[in-house]
This record gives sequence, C-alpha cells and structure tokens, in this order.
Amino acid sequence: MRTKLHATFLIVFLRTYLVAAAFNMRGLQNVGFIYAMDPGLVAIHCDPTELRKARQRYARNYNCHPYWTPFVAGMLLHMEGEIAKGRMSSSAFGPIKDAAVNTLSALGDSVFGGTLLVTWALAMSAMIIGNYAGTALVVSIALFLALQIFKFTSFVVGVRYGFPVLFQLRRLDLINWGDRLKIINALLLVFLLALCVPGKDSPAIWALTVSCVTLAAWATARLYIPRTLLALAGAVIILFLA
Repeated sequence: MRTKLHATFLIVFLRTYLVAAAFNMRGLQNVGFIYAMDPGLVAIHCDPTELRKARQRYARNYNCHPYWTPFVAGMLLHMEGEIAKGRMSSSAFGPIKDAAVNTLSALGDSVFGGTLLVTWALAMSAMIIGNYAGTALVVSIALFLALQIFKFTSFVVGVRYGFPVLFQLRRLDLINWGDRLKIINALLLVFLLALCVPGKDSPAIWALTVSCVTLAAWATARLYIPRTLLALAGAVIILFLA
C-alpha cells in the first residue's frame, strides 16, 4: 500500500511540470494544479464525498512560481492526509494554502526570477563571448539538473513535513540573500559590458556607453519604455559600431 502511495505521489510530482499548461485569466494556474494534485487526492480520500470536497478546495485561483510548485504540492498533500486522518480541520486549509502560495510566489519571483536566472544569463553570456561556449554548456546542464534535484527534494520535504517547513525557510532569509546576489549581478553586467563594448581603449566610447546605460535605466524606470526594446536598440548600436 505504501509503495502504491509513493508511486502516486511521484505522478503528482511529474504533473507539476504541466501546471501552467492550462493557464487562464480566471483561475490562473488552477486547472493545471488540480490536474497535478488529483491522483494524490484520490489516493488519500477514499470516501467519494470527501474526495469531492477535497477537489473543491482547489477550484479557486492558484498562481505560484514554477520552481516552488512541487513543494506546494507536497505540502498540500501532507495537509490533505492530516485532514483525512481527522488531525486538521478543512476550514483551516484555505488560509494556510493562500499564505503559503503567496509567500512562495514572492520568494520565487525575487530569488529565482529576479536574481538567479539573471545571474545564470549574465555568466553564460560572458563565457560565450569569452570563447568558453563549451564550459557554458556544461555549467548550464549542471545547473538544470541541480534545479530538478531541488524541485524533487522540496516535493519530498513538503510531503513529509508539511506547512512547518515554511518557518525553516524563513530562517534562511532568502529574500535578503536575493538582494545580495543582485550586487553580484551588477558586477557581472559590468564585466559583460567590458567584453562587449567595442573600442575598449577609447575613453570616449566608454563614456558614451556609461551614459547610454544610465539613460536606458532612467527611461525604463521613469518613462516605462520596455526593456526589450532598449536592449534591442543597444544590440543594434553595438553591431553597428563593431
């Protein structure tokens, strides 16, 4: 029985990769998340009435960073098991779920989306420009595999320990670590510019580059000009001057 349950939970984990496949404007990722959770709910709730109630708990909107979704799924499976055993009230499920999802969504956007992915992009770009494309490929594959290990490990931890794991995450102070890593990103950006900008020995070119980057940052923050458009313009200028 335990082996069958573990196999079912593995299916839930694999389905978390598809959570955004049915993204919609009303429930965001809720359809994909219900699809991911359903095998686990069927395995936990044997009574059809309780199973229907469990499915209804996921009909509300759901939106979280994809790197944290496996942990959320595992944590909620743990909570469903506690509800099925009578150790937890189903009325407490909604507030706990919303608090966990909102916290992890913000944490994912800050640490992963806004920091680590940028670190990877800048570092790999510098390696490729510096004629270390092979190293960049190996490092990227290693980081990709590390991400999958992180997702699976967080899922297992969520299934085993449930909601209290969030308090351990709070002690890690990941939000502030994200801010510290952004300093590294700024240094990587300077290094990348040193590799990309033509006329490295010309003070006039360097002054022009610094002025353009500063102006682009101001235009993005104050005039709300899309960063993609500014990056494209910068690439065209660099190719023209090269």
